[in-house]
Amino acid sequence: MVEENLLDVKKLLKSSQMAQNAKNNPDDDDPDKKALVKVNVESFYQRKGPDDQTIIFESRFESGNLAAVTKINDNEYHLLLQNDVNTGGHTQWYFFRTQNNKQVEARFNMLNLCKPDSLYNEGMKILVYSEKMAASKDIGWHRAGTKISYYQNGIRKDDKKGASGMFKSYFTHTFTYNFEYENDTVYFAYCYPYTFTDLTEDINKLMADPIKA
Repeated sequence: MVEENLLDVKKLLKSSQMAQNAKNNPDDDDPDKKALVKVNVESFYQRKGPDDQTIIFESRFESGNLAAVTKINDNEYHLLLQNDVNTGGHTQWYFFRTQNNKQVEARFNMLNLCKPDSLYNEGMKILVYSEKMAASKDIGWHRAGTKISYYQNGIRKDDKKGASGMFKSYFTHTFTYNFEYENDTVYFAYCYPYTFTDLTEDINKLMADPIKA
């Protein structure tokens, strides 16, 4: 895609982190504001009116790792992922949610993945959770998505050449998802989310069990 080569991934990631810090730092000493951010964060983007079909993205929740989104049009979005903690810039998994106000088919392009190949090229699908689908059909996390592919995109990762003498480039993971419900909240993930809270709760249950402990 032509647009990908015009993006400065490092600059966008840095700008996204600076914006996040500027938004959060003034409230660091206010416990009420901290609770508000954790429970009910305000979207960075506010729709302009009922005809605005922009999909709203969010990942400010436990294990969410979306850094920035660029809207190409109402049906296509470029996504950048946050680097994994304590790594030199690794990105491969993802976990974020969206809110749509219309039934729409949208294409998502994640531009800064690192692995040279993926099971998505072997037929694996996206892991999805739709709140309205769960409520109406009792369907939780499930695999979905169409037009799924994973490929090298030509966006240079850094200024160092690899062992082959070539510059390292990022990879794009792209897929299309059909939003079946209006005003739905849909989560997307690489694999079934298992958060630190899930881990501690499971450990506490095991420790409280006189037989298993």
